[in-house]
Amino acid sequence: MSTISKEDVIKFIENMTVLELSELVKELEERFGVSAAAPMAMAMMPAGAAEAAPAGRLSRRGAGTEGAGWHGVRRS
Repeated sequence: MSTISKEDVIKFIENMTVLELSELVKELEERFGVSAAAPMAMAMMPAGAAEAAPAGRLSRRGAGTEGAGWHGVRRS
């Protein structure tokens, strides 16, 4: 029995049409109960913004405080 490598899968996908790939993604989403859609924050981000962001980590404020949530980038 032969095994299929990641490279085999990638080569197979490279030869698919956009429509075939779209149908494959939908079927995988349904079968595994996941979504490949980007979160709304990513969808609303200007093109290239993620690449232009400085390297670092987001830090989180404690829950229950005013303005709780993500508040900035902390350099590692």
